[in-house]
Amino acid sequence: MDSVFQIRRRALSIVLTAIFCSSAHAHDNAGAVPPDGRFTPNEAGAEFPPQPRRIENVRQFGQTQTEALQQDTFAAAALVARVEDPAVSALSNASVSAELGQRYAHLSTARRQGKWDAADVWQEIVYFSYSENQTVNVAYKNGRVVSVNTSAASVDQPALSEVEKAEALSLARQYWIDEGNSQIGTLTGYAIQTFQDDGSPFPSRMVYVSFHVHSPEPPVLVNWVDLSAQQVVISEVAQ
Repeated sequence: MDSVFQIRRRALSIVLTAIFCSSAHAHDNAGAVPPDGRFTPNEAGAEFPPQPRRIENVRQFGQTQTEALQQDTFAAAALVARVEDPAVSALSNASVSAELGQRYAHLSTARRQGKWDAADVWQEIVYFSYSENQTVNVAYKNGRVVSVNTSAASVDQPALSEVEKAEALSLARQYWIDEGNSQIGTLTGYAIQTFQDDGSPFPSRMVYVSFHVHSPEPPVLVNWVDLSAQQVVISEVAQ
């Protein structure tokens, strides 16, 4: 199997090829660039961009070839991401998958280092399981899962990710569309994590969503969205 370094090098090679082998074409603005004896003339009928003088065996790539190179570049980059991403690799661990269930979100991956040993390095991966309503903390070191810890949603929850905020906004917006609200398309939505009256977390992944004409002004529409249940549980017309 190719090493990550080999994959990176191959991806870089593809990128450089795509950059330096793009098609030359006729110069459309002759005289726009000062003459330079090192390159072919900057004149009507000459190829653009200018070529080094006495250059030989030039290969011109057509549009189809360029597109193929770009696709290969993206595929190589995606492969690097898959190989290097501990959050993806950890999912193959039976204990991790059991705690996550069918529906979950990856929230963060952070590099951690031992307090007394600088060589003791691992990745802390945080997920939230919508299926089990719990936070799942995974320690990943040297290519394997070394520990899995959980905490109930009612005890503690990590901050919302941007993806979760976007999902809550989408659910809330669709709710008002289904209700026939004609104003929702003109309003700007915001999503924040919300808590119970006593300050404790909800037993599920709850998000407060508000829709405004202008940000500093009071909301026009508000929703409480339960991401665990994938539904709007409270809705109000504030104005």
